[in-house]
Amino acid sequence: ARNISFFKNEVTRNAYVWGALMLSTSVMVFAYFSPLLQRVMSLVALNGEQFQIVILFGIGAIVLAQVMKRILRISV
Repeated sequence: ARNISFFKNEVTRNAYVWGALMLSTSVMVFAYFSPLLQRVMSLVALNGEQFQIVILFGIGAIVLAQVMKRILRISV
């Protein structure tokens, strides 16, 4: 597990994982842009800077986990 690349492992090669990711992303986007679902779910509009922060922290978490895995030689 330590020597397996983040991009080449059994999870990232699983078509069901990618399908679930696409489905959940589609549902979130639909809910965000649907006025009815925005109201029901109490969603508020984000500005560009807030979207950048969300993306930065999302990608940052992946990068940090990979760096820690390499440095600490732990299996994640």
